[in-house]
Amino acid sequence: RSPGYVLCIELVSMDGSLDSSSHGLCSVSYERSMLKSYYFYEKEDINNVRKLCASLDIPFYEINCVSQYKKEVLDNFRNEYLSGRTPNPCVRCNCRIKFGAYPQIAREQGIKFDKFATGHYARIERDVDGDYVLKRGIAINKDQSYFLYRLTSEQLSKIMLPLGSYTKDEIRARAKSYGLAVADKPDSQDFY
Repeated sequence: RSPGYVLCIELVSMDGSLDSSSHGLCSVSYERSMLKSYYFYEKEDINNVRKLCASLDIPFYEINCVSQYKKEVLDNFRNEYLSGRTPNPCVRCNCRIKFGAYPQIAREQGIKFDKFATGHYARIERDVDGDYVLKRGIAINKDQSYFLYRLTSEQLSKIMLPLGSYTKDEIRARAKSYGLAVADKPDSQDFY
């Protein structure tokens, strides 16, 4: 490292999908730790993430958010639906779990990091006032900024969304070049 180099430690959230397994490869200037966070038991995905981390020589941590997910997302969805409203579980999950509970629990467990990264197809920029703002990903057909619209400028200042500057085909090609087993895995449907 050159003098004056600032090391940013990135905590990468993974769920075993192509996108979450690949986004850590898109920010190579950072020291990374992988966080396998989950909201239901998925032993195969946990083992795949553990193997990926070992092959890339990246520390692996596991965070269990089953109870938070059940309360904040599933129970809320059920209650809202039964009340005649149409909830959006992905928006709620991102705001309350992925960018709320995950990094909070990681810090409580002593995991140190500067930025929290996920595999969302969206971008973060700073506006003329210096505030962090959410922008659409360059791949309009994969853009996920809508699902992140509730994140505050403060939350956005602490996260990275490296896939927002790529297309899905570029991510697949990158995953293949690294020999990732998930390179040909179909897209997930998100809600369980």
